[in-house]
Amino acid sequence: MIWSDYTREDSIIVRGENQNVGSTESLWVGLPVNDPWRSLIDFNIASVIPSGATIVESILRLYQTVYKNTPFSVRIAWVTGTWSESTVIWITQPSATYYTSRSFTISSTVGYIYFNVTSEVQRMVDDGLNEGFMILASDESVYQYFIFDSHETPYGSSRRPYLIIKYIP
Repeated sequence: MIWSDYTREDSIIVRGENQNVGSTESLWVGLPVNDPWRSLIDFNIASVIPSGATIVESILRLYQTVYKNTPFSVRIAWVTGTWSESTVIWITQPSATYYTSRSFTISSTVGYIYFNVTSEVQRMVDDGLNEGFMILASDESVYQYFIFDSHETPYGSSRRPYLIIKYIP
């Protein structure tokens, strides 16, 4: 079976910032200024993918609009704690887990970028979690970043974060 959908909520969290930036048109990852920025994105997986399903393939699609000092490496973690787009800040960010040996390369491309997140989605299903993804730079001390459209983008729904899952119930 195949399921796909656009993100239902997303937000940026910035170390040192105590204000919520959940309603922004863009999401940032990396170190654009003095403190690292991370992005959270959530999809409604639990209401569709049954517990015990086998994830055959899962692709996360983002629309990259800006990049600086690429290529660089990011991690995509599955979020294990609750959060809300309208309230999350750095000090209340949810817990998240990622495979330490696994990273993704961001290149110098404006347009759609794709990440194979099959392993991460399988863990979400196996663990019964549906809190989405956290995207963070592998090295948050290096001046480099990328920006992608959020679900509030004014450029059309096709540029919103999108997840495709092929699974066996």
